[in-house]
Amino acid sequence: MRLLTRNDSGSFELKEFFQKIPPYAILSHTWGSDEVLYDDLRSGTGQQKSGYNKILFCAEQAERDGIHYFWVDTCCIDKSDSTELNESINSMFRWYSNANKCYAYLADVESSTTTQADDIQWRRDFEKSRWFTRGWTLQELIAPNTVEFFSKEGTALGDRKTLELLLCRITDIPAQALRGAPLSGFTKEERMAWVQRRETTKPEDKAYSMLGLFNIQMPLIYGEGEEHAFKRLRRAIVEDQKGVQHEDFTVPYSLDGVPEIQNFVAREQELAEIHDKLQSDGTRQVIVIQGLGGMGKTQLAIEYTKRRKNNYSAIFWMNIKDEDSLKQSFTKVAYQIKRQHPSTSPISGLDTQTDPDVIVDAVKAWLSLPNNTRWLLVYDNYDNPKLPTNANHAAIDIKQYLPEAYQGSIIITTRSAQVNIGHAIRMSKIQNMEDSLQLLSNTSRRKGLTNDPDAILLAQELDGLPLALATAGAYLEQTTTTFGSYLQLYKDSWATLQNSNTSKLDSYQDRTLYTTWQLSYDHVQKQNKNSALLLQLWAYFNNQDICFNSTLRVLSDHGLVDIHYSPNELKESRGYSVHSCVHSWITCVLNQEFNADLASFAIRCIASHNPRKYVDGLSLMQRRLLQHAERFHHDIYAGVRDDADTWVLAHFGLLYSSQDRLEMAEKMFLQALQRNIKTFGSIENITTFRLFRDLGEVYKAQNRYQEAEIMLQRALQGYKKITGPYHDVEAFSVACTLGEVYSLRGKTLEAEETSQWALQGYTRTLGPDHSVTFGALLGLGLLYHDHRKPEKAATILQQALQCCEKTIGPSDEMTLSLSRSLRTMLGFHYGASGKPEKAETLLQRAFQDCEKIYGPDNALTLEVVSVLGNLYAMVQEKPEEAERLYQRALQVYETRFGPAHDSVKRGFSNLSICASLYQKQGKLKEAEVLYKNVLRGFEKIFEPDHIEILAQMGKLGVLYLLQGKPEEAEVLFQQALQGYKKRFGQTHNLVIHAVENMEKCANLYHRQGKLKEAEVFYQRMLLDHVKAFGIGHTMICRLNARLGALYIKQEKPEEAEASYQRAIQGFEIKFGPAHFSSIPAIEDLVMCGHLYKIQGKLKEADMFYERTLLRLEKALGIDHHLVLCMNGVLGPLYQMKENLEQAEAMYQRVIRNTPKSLGPDDKLFGKFKEAEVLFKRALRGYEKAFGPDDPRTLETAEYLKTTDDLLKTTDDLLKKSPGSQSLRQHVHRYMIRSLTGTYGTKTRKSTRRGTESLTAAI
Repeated sequence: MRLLTRNDSGSFELKEFFQKIPPYAILSHTWGSDEVLYDDLRSGTGQQKSGYNKILFCAEQAERDGIHYFWVDTCCIDKSDSTELNESINSMFRWYSNANKCYAYLADVESSTTTQADDIQWRRDFEKSRWFTRGWTLQELIAPNTVEFFSKEGTALGDRKTLELLLCRITDIPAQALRGAPLSGFTKEERMAWVQRRETTKPEDKAYSMLGLFNIQMPLIYGEGEEHAFKRLRRAIVEDQKGVQHEDFTVPYSLDGVPEIQNFVAREQELAEIHDKLQSDGTRQVIVIQGLGGMGKTQLAIEYTKRRKNNYSAIFWMNIKDEDSLKQSFTKVAYQIKRQHPSTSPISGLDTQTDPDVIVDAVKAWLSLPNNTRWLLVYDNYDNPKLPTNANHAAIDIKQYLPEAYQGSIIITTRSAQVNIGHAIRMSKIQNMEDSLQLLSNTSRRKGLTNDPDAILLAQELDGLPLALATAGAYLEQTTTTFGSYLQLYKDSWATLQNSNTSKLDSYQDRTLYTTWQLSYDHVQKQNKNSALLLQLWAYFNNQDICFNSTLRVLSDHGLVDIHYSPNELKESRGYSVHSCVHSWITCVLNQEFNADLASFAIRCIASHNPRKYVDGLSLMQRRLLQHAERFHHDIYAGVRDDADTWVLAHFGLLYSSQDRLEMAEKMFLQALQRNIKTFGSIENITTFRLFRDLGEVYKAQNRYQEAEIMLQRALQGYKKITGPYHDVEAFSVACTLGEVYSLRGKTLEAEETSQWALQGYTRTLGPDHSVTFGALLGLGLLYHDHRKPEKAATILQQALQCCEKTIGPSDEMTLSLSRSLRTMLGFHYGASGKPEKAETLLQRAFQDCEKIYGPDNALTLEVVSVLGNLYAMVQEKPEEAERLYQRALQVYETRFGPAHDSVKRGFSNLSICASLYQKQGKLKEAEVLYKNVLRGFEKIFEPDHIEILAQMGKLGVLYLLQGKPEEAEVLFQQALQGYKKRFGQTHNLVIHAVENMEKCANLYHRQGKLKEAEVFYQRMLLDHVKAFGIGHTMICRLNARLGALYIKQEKPEEAEASYQRAIQGFEIKFGPAHFSSIPAIEDLVMCGHLYKIQGKLKEADMFYERTLLRLEKALGIDHHLVLCMNGVLGPLYQMKENLEQAEAMYQRVIRNTPKSLGPDDKLFGKFKEAEVLFKRALRGYEKAFGPDDPRTLETAEYLKTTDDLLKTTDDLLKKSPGSQSLRQHVHRYMIRSLTGTYGTKTRKSTRRGTESLTAAI
C-alpha cells in the first residue's frame, strides 16, 4: 500500500508499505477531468492541476488530526499496471475500513463559513451532491469506522453519525449499515439495491465496486460489460456462501391476497414521509395512516411496499378488519415463513390443524428473534380499535398482536383518529387536479383528459375523492358515455340522494361517493338484474369473500366489487369483495328496510356450505364462512322461520364449534334441539341423537364434564337402537368421546370399557388398518398412559404405530412424529414409575430419531433432550449427564430466540436443578460453578430485583454456608433480602424466608466460634425486623432465643436472661402462656441459672430460680414437668446453702407430683440407644463427605459423646436410686431437656457440669 506524506521541503512523496502500515487518513471524492495522477506526483508536475487542491486539503486535515500519512486513489495507485490495479480494487474496501479517518470531499457543496446544522442552503446542495450518485463512493461511505464530510472550501459539514438521518434518506441505506453492523446481516438483494441508482464511468465498475460489500475477491475483466460482471459477482457470492450457514430471515415479497390497483398516482409527499419516519437502526418504528374510507390508505401502503421492498428482509400483510381475519392473516404469514425457512424453530411444527392462537404466538416469536429486525408489518383496516370510547364487543387490541421484541417496522391503516401508537399521517382528498385527472384516466382508460373541459369539471365535482374517481372511471370504461353526460347523470342522482332518507350515512363528509355508486348500480340493473339483486343481498353477508362468479363479474366491471384474495390457501375458487364504504352504502341505501327473505336466504347459503361430514379443506372453508355468520349474531333465530329448517341452526352450531365459539354453538344446538323435538314430538330420531352428541362435545370443550357425560350417554343409547353400518360408526365416535369424558371425571373403568368397545367396533366395521381405527387405537393408548398403566399403553400404542406405518407409510412425517411422541411419552412414564433404564432406552432412541430426521437443533429434538435431561436429573440423579443435555438445549435456545425467551428461562431453571443435585451429592464445587452460571444467565434476562434472581442468590448463599463461607453467604442473603423487601414489602413470606437464611448465616458464625460476628448479626436482624413483624412473631422469638443461647456460650447470664425473657414474652403473645412453642425457650432460660451458679453467683442464681419457678407455676401449674424440673434444680441449690428444710420440700414436690405430671407408664422419651445408632450413622456420613474437621462432623461427634455420657450416668444413677418408674422416666426427660436442648454444641465441660447438676438433683 502506497501512502502520501509531506517531506521537509513541504512537497509530497509516496512511501510503500507491505506489512506494518502506519496510521493513515483516506480521501473519498468524485473524479474530475483534471486529477493529479501517479505519474504526475512522481514527476512533481501536478501542482498546476485543479485536483491538487484536494490532495492539499487531505494533507492539511490529516495534520490537524495528528496523522502523518494519507491516501488518495488518484495518485497512490499506478493504474497503468493492470496487476496492481486488480489488487488495489480487490483491497479497496479493506483500505477504507482500516483508515483512522475518512474525509469525504464534496466539490459541489459550497459553505464559505462554518454553518449550523440547520443551514438550509448547504443541506439542499448536500442532498444533490454528485458524491451520492457514484458507484465507488458507496463502499467509501460504509467501510470506514467514521466518515467526515467537508465542503468545497474545506468546511466541516458533519460526520456519518450527526448526518445519519439525512444520509439514510438520500441513499436508502439502513442506519444499522451506517453504524457498522456486520454486512452479512443484510441480504444479497438488499446490498445489491444500494448500488442500483449509482453510476460508474466504466460499466463493469458498478459490479466491481460491490466486491468489498460481499467480502469477495474477483479478477477484473474490463470489456466484459456490466451484465456479465454482475453474473460473475453473483456466482462468486454463491460459491463463497457454500457450506456456510448465514442467519437469514428473508421471505420473498408478495402481494398475494392484497387488493392492489395498477397505475397508482399522487401521494408522493405521504410516501416520502413514510420512508423518512421508518428509517431505523433496528428499533421499532410505527406509522399510522389515518383517513376516511375511500381515501386510498391501503393503496398508499401497497405503493410504499412496492417501492421500498428491497429495504426489508420480509414484508407481511395483516387484515385487521376483525379478529378472525387477523388470525387468518397470521396463518398465511406462518406458511410464507415456513416455505422459506422450514426448520426455523417457532414455525416448523405448525400445520393446518394448529390452534390459530398458537400460530399467532409462533409468528410473533419469529419476528422477535435476535437480529431479525428488518421486517415490515402492514396492519390494514384497523377500523375497530379497542379504546375507552369504543364499546363494540368485537373491538381489537392491536398491542396483543404486535411482536414482543421492540424491533422492526409497522404500518397501520385506520379510519380512527384515536389510534396513537406511532407517527400519524393524515390522508385527505387529492389536492392536485392533474393527479385527479390521471386517476380518472387510468380507470376509464381514456386519454387526453387535461384537454377535456368536461373531464376537468367532473374531476372538480368529485372533489379529489379517490374511490369516487375510480368508480366513475370504471363506469365510463364500461360505457360509451361522455364525461359531460356522466356529469349530468351525476348531478341528477345527487339531487335525488339529497331528498332521500339517508341519515345513517351522515358520518361521511359528503355524499359524492354514494352518488357515483348509485349511477353504477342503475347501469348494472339495466345490464343484469341478477347482479343488481345480488348486490342488494350482499348487505346480509360480510363485505369480503363472496363467490357467485358469473353474476359478480358485471359488478366487478363497474368497479363496485373486487376479486377477493383470501389469506388462506383456498381449495375452492376465489370470491369477490367490496370496499367497506361500498358495503355501508349497500346496507344503508339499497337496504333501508330489513328484508327477511334476503336474510333467510343468506343464512341458508352459509349453513348449506358447512357440511356435517369431513371434506378436504373443511377448516379453511369454515374460516371463510365464519365472517359471514358473524353478520347475524342474534338474528339467526329470526332467519330460521320454519321448524323444518332446524338443520340450519345445527350447521351454524357446527360452524361456531369448529372455531371455538362455544357459547354461540351451545345456543344454536339447544335451539335446534327444542325445535326438533317440537317437530317430531319425541327424541327417538337420528337428528336428535346427533344434537345430543354435538352438545356433549361442546360441553366437553367447555370443561362441563358432567353435562357432557349426560348428553353423550343419551346419544350413545339412541345410536345403539339404530341399525346400519354408518350409524354404527357414528356410535363408535360417540363412545370414543364419552370415554374421554369418563377419564376426565375420574371414572377409569368406564372410560376403558367404553373406549375398548369403540375400538372393537371400528376394527370389526372398518378394518384394523383404517385411519379411523388408528385414531381409536391411539386414543385408547393415551387413556392407558393417563391412567398410569404403562404396559397396556405400550402394547396399544405400539399397535397404533404399526397401523400408522401400514396405512400412511413408515417415512411419512406423521408416522415419524408419532414414533417420537410415543417413545418420549413412554420414556417419561417409565422414568416416573421407577423404571429408569427402560425409560432411558426409549428416550435415547427417540433422541436419535429426532436428531436424524429433524437435525440436532430442531425444536422437536430439543424437546426430547429436555425430557431425557429431566430423567437424568429428577429420577436417576445423574447431574453430569443432565447438565450436558440442558446446556446443549440452552445454547440453541439462546442463539435462536435471544436471552428473554421462555425456553431460555426454562433452560437456566433446569441447570439450577442440576446444581441442587450436585449439592445434594456433596459435590459443592460443581454446584457452585453451576449456580453462578445460572445467576449470570438470569441477570441477563430479568431486572435486578426479579424473584428468580433473588431466589438464585438464596440458593447460592445456602451453598456457601455448606462450604463454611458465611461472609460470601451474607452478601448474597443481604441482597436477596433487600430485593424481596423492595418488591413485596416488609412482611411478605419471601422476606421471612430471606431473614431465615440470614439467621442460618449467623448460626454458622456461632458454630465456627465467631461469636462476636454472630452476636452483631443477631442484633442487626432484630433491630431491622422487630418493628415490622412485632415481638410476637415466631421468627423474632426464635432470633431472641438464638441470641440468648449465644450469650450463654459467652457466659453473659444477664444478657442471656433478657433475650430469653423477650423470646418467652413473644411466644406468650403469639400462643398463650402454656403453649408448647414457648417451652424450649423456658428450658433454655434455666441455663442462665446454671451459668450464675457456675460463676459462683449463688445469690443471683437463687433469685433467678425463684423468679422462674413463680413464673412457671403461674403459667403452667405446679404439676407441669418444667415446674418439677425447677424444683429439682432449687433442691441442690438450697442444699449448698445448708437450707435443708427448703431443699427437702423441693425434693418431696418432685417425687409427689411427677406421677401426676407424666403418668405411671410414660414412654415418650429416653430412646438413647436409638439416638446413639443414628448419631453414629450421621458421623460416618459427615466424615466421608466433608472430612473429620468439618463443623458438622465435630458437632455430631459431640452429640454422640453426650449421648454416651447420658447412657452411663443414667444407668449409674438408677442403680443407686431405683425409685418408681415415673421417677426413672422423669430423670430421662430432665437429662434430655437439660443437656440436649437449644444449648448449642456441647463441650465436655458443659456436659460434665450438667451431669453433676443432675446427680445433685437426684
